[in-house]
Amino acid sequence: MGQNTWHNLPDNVNCMPEDPSGNVYLGIATTGNGGSFTDPSIGPVFSTGDYLLYKIDAFGIKIWDKRYGGTGSDVLRHLSLSSKGEILLTGASKSPISGNKTEANLAEVEIWVLAVDSSGTVLWDKTIHNTGTNFEIYGATYATEDGCYTTFEYTNSGIGGYKSQANRDTTNAATDIWAIQYCFDTISGFSNNYGYVLATLYPNPASSTITLSGTEEGSTATITNIHGQVVQQFAIHAAQQTIDIESLPSGFYFCTLQNGQRREVLRFRRGLACSARANQSPICPITQCPNDPITP
Repeated sequence: MGQNTWHNLPDNVNCMPEDPSGNVYLGIATTGNGGSFTDPSIGPVFSTGDYLLYKIDAFGIKIWDKRYGGTGSDVLRHLSLSSKGEILLTGASKSPISGNKTEANLAEVEIWVLAVDSSGTVLWDKTIHNTGTNFEIYGATYATEDGCYTTFEYTNSGIGGYKSQANRDTTNAATDIWAIQYCFDTISGFSNNYGYVLATLYPNPASSTITLSGTEEGSTATITNIHGQVVQQFAIHAAQQTIDIESLPSGFYFCTLQNGQRREVLRFRRGLACSARANQSPICPITQCPNDPITP
């Protein structure tokens, strides 16, 4: 007993979940190249970090390694496995939209969740939006029995982004543990869904109106800016409803649909579509409008 069967690990390993076949996944935060790392750094070497994932078999032999991240600093903090075979990587990110990162941050540092399959292929990624200041550096994500996900985060953020409750310390100097549950499907995308029928919002970006579709009559809709300030609130009277947003300043907003305990948050952008400014067609997505202001 206690015999060391093998010892073949790279440095700086911070998590080691095992799958049902006995394969082990090693989560590593790295800034370097070379050695046992196959993929090159995504950002500038030694000035930014990436998520690095090793897969080894029961004997410690490497099967593959993959690197994930954007052009900024990304620091992996946690790995877990879902019952669907996903490997869930959670860490802190300063990266803009680049590399494997598909959403821009609202705060300087935000928790970034990435799901990959057993071959290391990216399935989806999610940036957990809030308005904290540099404390969003530790997080962990777990799959839940209903097929959704819960991310836990160490934060000093007040109300804003996806966060609907104020920090216990109203000065936001101290930190709290914040948990957010969200679901994902390949049709509707993400929603922090608590039994709500997944609604959609379009167009996005929008200039004068947005349409909410798939909503429940009797729900309440609240639109907040990225600082958590309520800018509109109204009742939902039909499964599809058009909302006038022309008076809102350009920027990112969150539309929260609430019906009892059921809650869904949809993110949208108020501002002219890219094609109206850059003569592009069809209308390009938010990610292709880099010069627009992020704050209203």
